[in-house]
Amino acid sequence: AMALSPTKPVIFVASFFIGISVQAFKICVDTLVQAHVDEEFKGRAFTFYDMAFNSALVLAGVVAALTLPPTGLSVLGFVAMAALYAACAVAMAVVSARIGRDTLEKGTEDLVAR
Repeated sequence: AMALSPTKPVIFVASFFIGISVQAFKICVDTLVQAHVDEEFKGRAFTFYDMAFNSALVLAGVVAALTLPPTGLSVLGFVAMAALYAACAVAMAVVSARIGRDTLEKGTEDLVAR
């Protein structure tokens, strides 16, 4: 939508929903780390994960500054981001199918029982 109609309202609305999606994804990963990492390693795992997440945000800004035009609007850029999001969704589906439901839902027994 942003690539086809690069107006401020469209950009603001799309950015809001992208931000919500990113935070929802981060909450899911936090839950997986909480459920699957042994207690003695949780602090280190969360520290590493948070550093990687925050570094990725900075790296994304650098990549955008180097590759996008000065206006920041690029149909190819938006299509590439959409393809990357789709590839990540497919990768998550494939990996979670290989892992199996019991392993993936470890630590959520009280929620699954409801």
